[in-house]
This record gives sequence, structure tokens and C-alpha cells, in this order.
Amino acid sequence: MLEKLAAGNLKSLIAWDEFALDQAGNVELRCWAVAAGALGERKPDIVSMEPSWHHNYASLGFFTTPADNPDPHYPSIKPDLVELSTALHGLAHDQQRRSDYLRDPEAYADQFRVTALQLAALLELDTRELVRIGVHPLVAFLARMQVERQHKTA
Repeated sequence: MLEKLAAGNLKSLIAWDEFALDQAGNVELRCWAVAAGALGERKPDIVSMEPSWHHNYASLGFFTTPADNPDPHYPSIKPDLVELSTALHGLAHDQQRRSDYLRDPEAYADQFRVTALQLAALLELDTRELVRIGVHPLVAFLARMQVERQHKTA
């Protein structure tokens, strides 16, 4: 695994599913996969492996920006989507915000500076439209899923 990462194949981390990670005893690699998503495909500047009697400790260090691929897997949010993404992130990860939305979607949406098009998509939680607008698909999906889940249990 470390050889792949040292060669710059950070996407190889996403090939490990939950079962494989648990079987290998490497659940910490989930955090590495998240970091790889932020970094994009790139070769680390430092690779260190410290074996011990119980665990092996590996470290990767990234200091330089690669000239051939400066974009991470998960690019930064476009400025005109920050408010909408913040609203959706709240729905995806905060039970109280979901309750506020379910009680009064318009009042919830009024807390955010969004365009008329964004507002309509937020009020409908129209995943396809949110993605078309430019919201990360996972954020739109999680917001809708969690709102629907909480609505069913209410």
C-alpha cells in the first residue's frame, strides 16, 4: 500500500472498502483517503515507514504544489455557492437545522444569501438541480437523505 502512495497513486486508497480495512486492521486509512481527496493525485515529498513490534507507522509529507496537476479531487467551493453549500451542509449534518427546515423551509432558507435559482433548488431539495448549479453531489445527496430520514421519524 505504501509503495502505491509513495508513487503518487493516492486514489488507490478508495479501493479499500470498510470490510477490507477492518480485516487488515487499517481503519486509520479512512482518514488518509479523506486527505487524499483534498490533495489530489500527487507524489509525496517525504515517505517514512517506522516498523514497531505492534504497529507499523507510516507518514507522508506534501510540501510542493505539483505543476502538472494542481487541482485536488475535491476542488474548493465556488464563491457564489458558499451560502448554498453551507445551508445544505447544515441539513446534512445538524439535526436541529433539519428540524428548522422541516418546520419552515422558507425561514430556514432566508438565513442564507442565495439566488432565486438556488433558493428554489434548496426549498425542493432538488438534487439534480443542485448538482447542475454546481453543488458537490455528495453534499446535495446527504442533505436530502438526512432531511427525508428525519421527516420519516418525526
